[in-house]
Amino acid sequence: MTLDERILAGLNEVGRLATGYPIYLAAPEDEDVIACSDLLTGDLLRRYAARGIAAWCDDPAQYSRPGASNFVRFYIASLTSALELALAHGVAFDLSIPRVSLIIREGEAMGVVLDTDGAPGWVDRTHPNPWPLPGAEPVSTAELHERAFATYFSGHVTPMIDQVSRQERLSGRVLWAHVAEQVEEFAEEAIYVATEDVRRAMDAVRRLLLFSDEIPGVDGPNPLLGRLRWDHFEDPVLPRPIQMRKPCCLFYLLPEGPYCRSCDLIPFEERHERWHEWIVNEYGPTGPPGRWARASGT
Repeated sequence: MTLDERILAGLNEVGRLATGYPIYLAAPEDEDVIACSDLLTGDLLRRYAARGIAAWCDDPAQYSRPGASNFVRFYIASLTSALELALAHGVAFDLSIPRVSLIIREGEAMGVVLDTDGAPGWVDRTHPNPWPLPGAEPVSTAELHERAFATYFSGHVTPMIDQVSRQERLSGRVLWAHVAEQVEEFAEEAIYVATEDVRRAMDAVRRLLLFSDEIPGVDGPNPLLGRLRWDHFEDPVLPRPIQMRKPCCLFYLLPEGPYCRSCDLIPFEERHERWHEWIVNEYGPTGPPGRWARASGT
């Protein structure tokens, strides 16, 4: 099985969310691909963001703040797919800004193209069956996390969020909540559908990123700490705590924009109703398989 085939199989195993944010090592044909280094210059991000909210308002230019927030949410999801899924399979890519391009579909970031030329990444020398990255440097699990988190946070997410916050006069708290939200969502879906090894690997990364005071390889305090809370519903189809993000993503500010099911601005009962409906639509009337219970914060 080639590396591209291994990556695709890994995406398919983790579930619907990950398959929506594919990882490529070469740009696929007939896709709109934009380098992140180009996207973050001038007003290009703003133009893509306007396309992404066009269905929710008549004049996207009037809604640059929720538009930017919405675009960054998908941007982060695409980047987080390449972080969490790769680590679950014993490898880490260089995810710094010069090495990443985004696939743009209907104004939204929906996957990444990674440039590994001269930067093949790292492989966990203790992993039993890592993805075969040609030329990757073998490192320990701890070192793998440090390299991955340094390129993801210091090399990409932190400067991107700082720039978008200044450009759009948008609170960094909103954008950092996107990061915590996506870290949780990818790990959460893996709990229901992936193999035990992948589930445990993704949960280990989730725990480290969401609950540690510091992130290995990243200077300063953990920017994700405290960005999420968890609802506990007395509902057999929702057997585990469900994330509630704080602060809100601002999507509700669009004229036709709904509140998200994880929004802290809607009542507990409404969040319950929305999550119940979504889970039943995704997994059927009995909900997902209850095979790895956990409590929030652990």
